[in-house]
Amino acid sequence: MKYVCLMTENIKNGEMKFVVVTGGARRIGLAMATRCLRMNFGVIIPHRNNLREIESAIEVGHIDKTKIIFVECDLLKNVSPLLSIIETYPVEGLINSAAIFEEGFADDSINLARQTGLNAFVPIELISALSENPSAKWAVNIS
Repeated sequence: MKYVCLMTENIKNGEMKFVVVTGGARRIGLAMATRCLRMNFGVIIPHRNNLREIESAIEVGHIDKTKIIFVECDLLKNVSPLLSIIETYPVEGLINSAAIFEEGFADDSINLARQTGLNAFVPIELISALSENPSAKWAVNIS
């Protein structure tokens, strides 16, 4: 499993609750991740090889990245790395904001199937994993 964790001691000791924010690198997901950080949640952001983009956005927003766990995984191909993190940390909530915004994505049946997977099947799998976490309380699907 490949992930970057720049945590402080209070996070490592379980004194902080976490929120998983899919799509946390851009648009609504980034705004939600930023808001959760400002509310003193630790934030878990899965990403597909775009860690620099996320870090740049966080620097622009003057966010403390020591409260973020970046998990490299493609939610449509292999969600296992994220599931392992959900099992390990006290995750209180999930904000599913992952989406595919490409020109004409709805015209292409493959992209439409990918979008449906991100907004239907992935949240079900993540919520199922979250339900096993004793800290879990809520989930939001933005689609």
